[in-house]
Amino acid sequence: MRLESPAFLMLLVFVPLVLAVPIQRTNGTTLVYSSIRRLRSVGGTNPRRRLGWLGGLRMGVLALLVLAAARPQLPGSRDPLEASGIDIMLSLDVSGSMKGQDFFIGENRVTRLQALQHVVKDFVLKRKGDRIGVVIFGEVAFTKVPLTLNYDILVDLLDKVQVGEAGDTTALGNGLARAVQRLKDSDAKSRIVILLTDGVSNAGNIPVDQAITAAKGFDVKVYTIGVGTGAETVINFVDSAGIARTVKQEVKLDEPTMKKIAEETGGQYFKAADTTQLANIYATIDALERSERREEVIQSWRELFPYVLFLAAVLLIGEVALARTRFLKVP
Repeated sequence: MRLESPAFLMLLVFVPLVLAVPIQRTNGTTLVYSSIRRLRSVGGTNPRRRLGWLGGLRMGVLALLVLAAARPQLPGSRDPLEASGIDIMLSLDVSGSMKGQDFFIGENRVTRLQALQHVVKDFVLKRKGDRIGVVIFGEVAFTKVPLTLNYDILVDLLDKVQVGEAGDTTALGNGLARAVQRLKDSDAKSRIVILLTDGVSNAGNIPVDQAITAAKGFDVKVYTIGVGTGAETVINFVDSAGIARTVKQEVKLDEPTMKKIAEETGGQYFKAADTTQLANIYATIDALERSERREEVIQSWRELFPYVLFLAAVLLIGEVALARTRFLKVP
């Protein structure tokens, strides 16, 4: 327990002075008797005893009022808060080529996007105390999840991302610029973008060089990941007539541009040709972007003064009741 305003306890030295204040006497009623012999046998309470009880109750009331003013408190909840001071934006390519089925999860063949979702989910859930957000891009780029500490919501929204949701082409400059924009006002100690694509920038209204300049200007480090082998990949799709089709498509990867983005912003470039390599890349970035965590405790306190005031009120009522009944003075 603690006292929020302990200085009020100094008033306790004045509480004993209450004994110097006469206890209020109740005006008696004059009765006429031929003899007072029987009244002596039922005479009033001894004055010293009366003053002792009533004075003690009055002192107790005043002492409790002083204690209430000092605001006694009990500790409430203690919530640990971990923070490492890193803000991370994941900028993910969801253009049409991410339908390529050249990745596996276990024995199951999956699309590039499904492999990415699987790996990124694991990366996110291993972080603690970092704000993480998601930008997706294709022909356009937009924020799917703003910076947040709620990883469950982030993972849930990430699972719902669909290939082509932002268009079928690849606006790499827009994808990077949008992620940088989400970080430019961040006050985190470290701000990073993890930019992933499997193709060549062929759309958008923001040149890659302009996005690089923005990242450098806001001190944003960019890790880039190129996905795919550069060879043909199988893509399943439904045509305009509603017929399911399968085609083989060569997807080129612009590694020089990806390396340039990483080098000029202080990051690194990685290439992933399968799910295992992709997982290892995110694990490497996870290890690189760690810092000492500071632990803070949010301490809440439960106020006790209402209970103290209630007890003081009970004692006051008790004093008044006794003064008018048990300790009533009969003249």
